[in-house]
Amino acid sequence: MKAVSVFLAVFLAIALSVLLFAPERLPSGVGITPTPIEASQRASLFGQGQVAIFRNPTANALHNVKVLLLDANGGIIKGDQRQVWGPGTSMELGWLEGWTITQGTVIKVSASGHYARTWKY
Repeated sequence: MKAVSVFLAVFLAIALSVLLFAPERLPSGVGITPTPIEASQRASLFGQGQVAIFRNPTANALHNVKVLLLDANGGIIKGDQRQVWGPGTSMELGWLEGWTITQGTVIKVSASGHYARTWKY
């Protein structure tokens, strides 16, 4: 019983240390704060539908960023992944990038050290 307690204490100490001091090492979508992304949209200049615009407004780079286009059942239709997303930079996803964004489309964004956020268009 004592060995289990010691193991759990060491495991929790390591997990807390990673969460506090190296959140970029965590898997995408694991963290205690929401992914700090601003989202907006505009009409597509080419093709059809909308263009989703995502911006990192923070002064820090985001690591292991995943952007997923989901169907009504939560299944993945399309995805984009970036290892590092710089501070103050934006990403646009729409018809030109092969994404079909119409009314009812769901997009989920996650990053290391942050839990995922979802937007419905």
